[in-house]
Amino acid sequence: MPPNATHWYVPLEHKLGTRSVLELQAYPANRAKLVVESCQAQLFAPVDEFAFNRRLTPANISNANWHNGIAIAPLDNYRAGMAIANLEILPELYPGMDIEFASSGKRKIIEIKDNQVWVTSTSLNPITDGYPQHVTVTLR
Repeated sequence: MPPNATHWYVPLEHKLGTRSVLELQAYPANRAKLVVESCQAQLFAPVDEFAFNRRLTPANISNANWHNGIAIAPLDNYRAGMAIANLEILPELYPGMDIEFASSGKRKIIEIKDNQVWVTSTSLNPITDGYPQHVTVTLR
């Protein structure tokens, strides 16, 4: 960075639900002088609504409890739920968040347990809502 600059702008990307740390170091350490007089952060919200949407994929699992990643057995008292394949999105999910299934439409997340996402209302359809269909969540 230029030595005579009075302001530096450092763009960072922060993932919701995680902790980010910005560490500034000046080199060579024995001769460097770095003074941070102030630090400010600004949220740059995306302009279009699609930037708030994330696509989830139900897990491709079928057994006695799951079909195409959709709960079909009496897991948790017959609640509607799915197992998700893309685990990296888990930190961005939270109870109360809107979620939209391919066939069953909009629901709200009521609980997240491991890779399982439990939602409001009645059961989901494993054929029309499960793998390989996509589910959309809206980050707000």
